[in-house]
Amino acid sequence: MVTQEILDINLKTYQSYLSIDSVELWTEETLVSTLKQVEFYWDSDLFESREQVMVIINEIREMMEELKHDCENSRKGNNENGGAFMLYNSEVMIGNNSVLIEPGNPNLSKRVFLGYNTFNSLSTYNASLVHETSLWMENLTKKSLQLSGTAEKQRARFFKKMNEQIDALERHIQQN
Repeated sequence: MVTQEILDINLKTYQSYLSIDSVELWTEETLVSTLKQVEFYWDSDLFESREQVMVIINEIREMMEELKHDCENSRKGNNENGGAFMLYNSEVMIGNNSVLIEPGNPNLSKRVFLGYNTFNSLSTYNASLVHETSLWMENLTKKSLQLSGTAEKQRARFFKKMNEQIDALERHIQQN
């Protein structure tokens, strides 16, 4: 059972995310791990009902629509207070889930978060790792296609691919 406290924390986290500028690097496989987790839980009979898993699938669809909207506007959310948003599509397989935080305040250090073991993360201020991660992201960004604000045709293709992946999961759920 998800408590109201957890819902409130999630809402506050989401609102904070909306307010900050960000650059995101996605591949056509970025969504696959989330969809595979939903499929695994469905196939393992860990959902109470088909309706419950369909709620999650619809929320993933809504998330992708919101991402597409943010991408089209190069800004998060539905108002001028949303952070600037840049989405890049990388053809290079990204083998980790890294987050580089650049606070914009000279008194605060850059920080890297690395995902591991599915739901866990490591965080470090280690200058060497932060620098290496920054260089890696900068290099990958240069080799990726910017989808925010421009590249309407490529953006449409990218989101069509994401929706096809969601559709495939939905068909799997409906057939099993």
